[in-house]
Parts: sequence; structure tokens; C-alpha cells
Amino acid sequence: MAGGAGQMGINYYSDPHVRARMLEFAGGGCADRLTCRFLTSADLTGARGCVRRRPAELARLWDEGGELHRSLWDRKALIAHLGVEYVNFDSPAEPYLDPERVLHLIHHVDWAVEAVLLDYGIRPLHLLVGPAHHFVWRVRRASPVFAELASLGRPAVPSQRRYSPPRTRGLDEVAAEWAAAHVGLGRVVEYVAHRVRELAELVGEVPAELSVTESGPARHEPEGVSIDLSAYSDPLHGRTLCLPFSLYLQPWRRGLLNCGTDPARLRPMFAVPVLGMQPREGLEIPRDPARVLSLARHAETRIPDQSKGTEHLLAAYRESDWYGFHAWFYS
Repeated sequence: MAGGAGQMGINYYSDPHVRARMLEFAGGGCADRLTCRFLTSADLTGARGCVRRRPAELARLWDEGGELHRSLWDRKALIAHLGVEYVNFDSPAEPYLDPERVLHLIHHVDWAVEAVLLDYGIRPLHLLVGPAHHFVWRVRRASPVFAELASLGRPAVPSQRRYSPPRTRGLDEVAAEWAAAHVGLGRVVEYVAHRVRELAELVGEVPAELSVTESGPARHEPEGVSIDLSAYSDPLHGRTLCLPFSLYLQPWRRGLLNCGTDPARLRPMFAVPVLGMQPREGLEIPRDPARVLSLARHAETRIPDQSKGTEHLLAAYRESDWYGFHAWFYS
């Protein structure tokens, strides 16, 4: 896999359906009209780095054949993200060596995310990226709830230093209202994460924690599930999302093949939308290039507008204890 990943990516990315699905997720029907602010590409070695590229350069990135990402920062909408991932710091290769077991351990948290969001009428795009599940939706800039989120997050944006032009590396400066809305959205998504954890604990076999950064003996638990909120600990221009149907190269980029891992057990992997897959399909399809290409023919990867549902979610958050806690904590 490692030696031929670049060429395989180049050939794979020539498929018109794969390209169309990536364009949808990046915010447009063609590369010069994408709404994402930038793209990145990473190869197996990391030698190329994750240099930010203009959206119009997407065709060039396809030709390079790496793992492709879009910015969380968008021109027309605030992108909401909640991730779920199995973590085991004692054995980081575990999700790739025994994916069936890991899927069994994490499934209850995925179910809880969808159940909690549906309470507010939010139906996100559900992506499977390696062993991690990502739930993504958008809030239109022109929607009333965007302004409410910006108002909610504005008091915490003396951290404007993190949004200064030198940190954006040649991009436009992030406007204050966008920075504030990102902060406000983070508080609301944290409320969702706490609800998810409470629901998941009723049926789960392993603990679910918010943004787990440590596992193993120090936690007295050999493994766990992380409900990932880390997108909101960084400035809006600091995070990216893997494009659906991108190659997924993390096992190799993280050096797991150098940790006693048998290369034959790590087949090529692709990021895919879940689209009601059965658990077994979620294990098989991302590792089968032919089935991934077939899925790309009919899958929907446009990030759904869930502004109205987010409005309902914000109203529930304001009635919760977390709203009062955040008001005190960030005052």
C-alpha cells in the first residue's frame, strides 16, 4: 500500500463521480465556485505537509493523489462538527487491526449522537473516516440563528490574537462575527456532547468521554470512546474536514506500520458517507475501492442546511444548566 498510494490516488481521483462528491462537500459544483476557504492535501510521509491551497487548485490536488481536506471555515455558512472516535493510547493500531470489535464498542455512541440531534430536528451528514465517525451540518450566514450564536460567543473573543492575519497564512482575516459564532456554536455542541454521553452510558460497554486525550492505565481504563469537541478549541481557520471519498492515510502517516503491524492487515481505506449502512457494510465498503466507486455514483455529500434545527437546539441550550455554567465560566 505505502509505496503505491500516490499513484493509486491519482488513478482513483480521476473518477468523475468521486470528483463530483468532493465538490459537493467543499461547497460547490466546480472548483472555482467552492465555498470552503481553503483545501489541504497530505501524503504518506508528511514531507509535503498540510499546506493550505486555494479551492481553485483542487484539480492539482487530485493529481497529487493524497488525503484531501477542506477548511471548516466557509464563505456562506458556519459548519458544525461533532466527532466520535475509539481511543487506545496503549495500542493505537487497534482500530485498524480489529475494526469489527471497535465498531461494536463505538456503535452506541454513534446512535446516541443521531438520537440527540434528531430531538432538535437536526439531520447531519454522517461520515466514516477511518475508525472515526463525523457528524456535520451547516448554519447559513443569513439565518437568524447565526446572529444568535455570534452574540453568544462574542464575550469570549478577546482571543482575537488567534485570528490575526499572520496566523491565517495568506488568507483573508476571519471576521469577528464569524469567530464569535464559531465560539458560540462550540458551547452549544458541548451541550449536545454531554447529552450524548449521558445517553450512551445507559447502553455502552466502554466509557464515553468528551475529547479524550489520555487513556490506558492512568485512567484505569484500557480504552474508551472520545466525543470530539476539539474543533472548537481552535480558531475557525485552524481546522479541516476530510473530504468524502478521499483516501485515508492516517495509519501510515502515524507510523503504525513501524509498530509491529503486519502491512497485509492494513488495506487501503477511504472516507465515505454512512447513508444508512449496516455495521458490516461500514467495515467492508471503506476498504473496497470498487464498492467505494459504486457508492460515489449515488451518494449525497452536500453538507445539509440545518439552520432551523440549530435554532431549536440553541433554545434548549439556553434552558439548560450548561448555559448558566458557561455564562459564569466565560465571564
